Amino acid sequence: MRNNFIARQPIFNKNKQVFGYELLFRSSAHSQNDNIFDNDRATLQVLEDSLLGTGITRLTNRKIAFINFPTNILLAPFILNLPKDILIIEILETVLPSTDIIIQCKKLKMAGFSLALDDFSTLSVNTELLPFVDYVKVDFRVTNRHERREFIKKYKQYNIVFLAEKVETYDEFKEAIHDGYSLFQGYFFSKPEVLITKAVNLISKTTFQFMRELMMEEPNFNKLESILSHDVSLSYKILRFINSSYFGFSRKITSIRQALMLLGKDGLYKWSSLFILSSYIKNKPSELLVLSLVRARFAELIAEQLQQENPNEFFLAGMFSLLDAFFDCPLDVILENLPIHDEVKQGIKFSNNIIGKVMSLVAACEKADWNKCAQLSEKLHIPYPILLNKYNQAQQWSYVDSIVLNI
Repeated sequence: MRNNFIARQPIFNKNKQVFGYELLFRSSAHSQNDNIFDNDRATLQVLEDSLLGTGITRLTNRKIAFINFPTNILLAPFILNLPKDILIIEILETVLPSTDIIIQCKKLKMAGFSLALDDFSTLSVNTELLPFVDYVKVDFRVTNRHERREFIKKYKQYNIVFLAEKVETYDEFKEAIHDGYSLFQGYFFSKPEVLITKAVNLISKTTFQFMRELMMEEPNFNKLESILSHDVSLSYKILRFINSSYFGFSRKITSIRQALMLLGKDGLYKWSSLFILSSYIKNKPSELLVLSLVRARFAELIAEQLQQENPNEFFLAGMFSLLDAFFDCPLDVILENLPIHDEVKQGIKFSNNIIGKVMSLVAACEKADWNKCAQLSEKLHIPYPILLNKYNQAQQWSYVDSIVLNI
């Protein structure tokens, strides 16, 4: 059985809405000494598994997919048969603008494909290809602000959309907008925007009481129902979720009591974090909640693989691992008064306990840090193909995303 590891990284517009995703991949057969043939083969397998199958819509939530194309695949005849309405062909910086490449880019452009140049910098400027590309990705980690401004001034005649790549802070995001960039890729959205350093009331009194009761060894469902009766918003979210297609009950659930019993202690423990976070997504990119969901599910799947007693605690750690970005407040301040177990709190902070180690692995996977993924999975005694499979499962769990974002 072949396994491919596909990491997706969101690309945003100026309004912090998701424009598309770059799909980054690695074959489970790869080692640190990969050769060109391995890269080509992995690309082909991902194209077959995702673009030509049904996986692409789940991986990208029906958004545009940016996929890297090495030279050999870019020149392959079959490329003209790929679905051009959902694909942007990303030309790697290693692709040399040979006569064959220029001819192929002309063909692709005439056929209606969109092309992007990757890692545009002072060291890598394929100006010969600029007449055929629609997007240019500028790496913010290897260029300075003066160079990034000059790129736009010098090449704006080509009517290109400039994409700021590896944008890691909101300051860089704002700078890029000011300098003329239109699209933005990087994990700036998972960081606090304006850091509040003093304690604030982050969750309501009823939410706090609800979570504290859930943490009890034997939660009192009568008390949970009573607490929810004083929180119309949380009650509504639970009823809407229990009646969603995720569960598929044949009859509509209309009472909070029934919903609580159907979800049970484990279900409530897991999903209450989701209901709470969904209340704070209004002024943040929706992708922040999606990333929290992927982290939560992936951490839970790894915990199950490791035969941990409480996979739900790993799920909770994943869901709450981006609280600082939701609330623009340091994690220590947020966690201080949050009624969750200390082991989970330490895991959220990527400590050295088992939850923290799993969270470190989750973070490495989402950033496509392949070497770190391999090292951490080996330390946790998780076979690499199994790790890839679990991560793909977590990402393809996207139908929950669309349900949640409309709660």
